[in-house]
Amino acid sequence: MAGRADDKLSVLLALVPYLVAQRVVAVEEAAEQLGLTPEAIREAVRLIALTGIAATAGEEPMHDEMFDIDWDAFLDEDVIVLSNAVGIGEYLRFSSSESAALISGLTYLSRLQLGERAAMDDLAARLREGTVGDPMPLLVSSATNGVGTADPDPDDGVLALVVAARDAGRRLEFEYRSGKDETLRRQVDPLQVYSDGPDWYVRGYCHLREGLRNFRLDRMIGPVMTDVPVDDHSDLPLEDGLFHPSDSDLQVVVDVAAGGLPFLVDYLADDERAVVGDRTRVTLRIAHLPGLVRLVSSLPGLVRVVAPEPARLAVEHWAAAAAARYPSEDAGTAAAGDSAR
Repeated sequence: MAGRADDKLSVLLALVPYLVAQRVVAVEEAAEQLGLTPEAIREAVRLIALTGIAATAGEEPMHDEMFDIDWDAFLDEDVIVLSNAVGIGEYLRFSSSESAALISGLTYLSRLQLGERAAMDDLAARLREGTVGDPMPLLVSSATNGVGTADPDPDDGVLALVVAARDAGRRLEFEYRSGKDETLRRQVDPLQVYSDGPDWYVRGYCHLREGLRNFRLDRMIGPVMTDVPVDDHSDLPLEDGLFHPSDSDLQVVVDVAAGGLPFLVDYLADDERAVVGDRTRVTLRIAHLPGLVRLVSSLPGLVRVVAPEPARLAVEHWAAAAAARYPSEDAGTAAAGDSAR
């Protein structure tokens, strides 16, 4: 089983529960079932026989704390007989409230048809089996917000409507309040529905902008599903990620502190990097300045805007306005300077 350590670990993670379930299995059969070579199976079995529960420092593990196999059957007949398995049944289980919350969320998503229903039902069944006691009875319906509370979520109706339009292949029409605080009438062919944290979005072809756009559901006003079928958009690139560039994007140069760059991957304009002190200088593509302000404010202390000047001033003004709400004037000046200097 020569190869990388993580490849070996993947084999072991697949083989151990398989052997625990089978107890007796031929090497050839195990190799076929797991998609491995017989020699890889044999090497993994030899390694498993040397493992077990970690012993106290300075002490040898006891026999019943180690995996054990029938070596005669393994060496003479090429059959794996697992005679002792340790640790497998001692995994942590979800509490009843944790399991109920997860099952409620899966049920909610299943009813909205935001994934493979059979897969979600199977996962919910597995959660019930892996719970300490019976899951708490949390109700999930179209009148709840999906986490078992009685408070209605105003976006639930919009989300259900958008999902229905996407599944039916029908065009949506609504007023939309953008990040620039502009409200325009939009006609959109819905293509994808997804969430980013607590916010739900629909990604679709906007007939006003004649291109692919993202729309946040809580900014949609009076959405309706029309009788107009969506156009053929098979040529559009529906990649993962929230941000998709357009020709009207702003190019913004920022210095990013260590640990902040992974949060900006979807916004990078190119692959160029430059080290400036203890930060990395990159260029971002941003749709508009309010969006830049929100992005910087979500990463406090990690992003410093360098150019262009309007972008730097927008963040500086936001930081100054935010700092003015606090009694310390010195702290406000430092915050504004650090984000936009």
